[in-house]
Amino acid sequence: MQPYLQGIAQFGLYELNLLATMVRVLPLSSTIGFIQRILLNPEYSYVDTWAEQYIWLIISNSVATAVARGDFASAKQIMGLANWLRIPATDPQTHLYQTFYELCLQYHAGQRHQAQAGIDHLLSGLRLIGDPFFTRLIREGWRLFLTVEEAVA
Repeated sequence: MQPYLQGIAQFGLYELNLLATMVRVLPLSSTIGFIQRILLNPEYSYVDTWAEQYIWLIISNSVATAVARGDFASAKQIMGLANWLRIPATDPQTHLYQTFYELCLQYHAGQRHQAQAGIDHLLSGLRLIGDPFFTRLIREGWRLFLTVEEAVA
């Protein structure tokens, strides 16, 4: 699988979809390399909404994988790459995920009270708009993050 992806000069929708699904089994160093290749390709067009969504899915899955493995250095590196891109206004889910992962990294960096306040604020907003799915997703994700954080501390 890695040799196949390494030989690709221009990632199309198929390759982006394949990478998004394989992130959890690839070494994070390989995933980071693929993300860099995608973002640094001067011929790549980010006009395609599907391509943008796949790129954000790859980034979100990569950060989730890094955090789950307790590899916060890789998570921070991936978030640095993510900050290079704009999130489409039509993609509130990605905004939510990026905010969540930023709070995880903030907590890991020692700003625990600020990060917890951010999570509480995020959960309050989700409850206010009546979104039980994302409220539960963020609440459970935070619980899992705290478990990983405790294990690596």
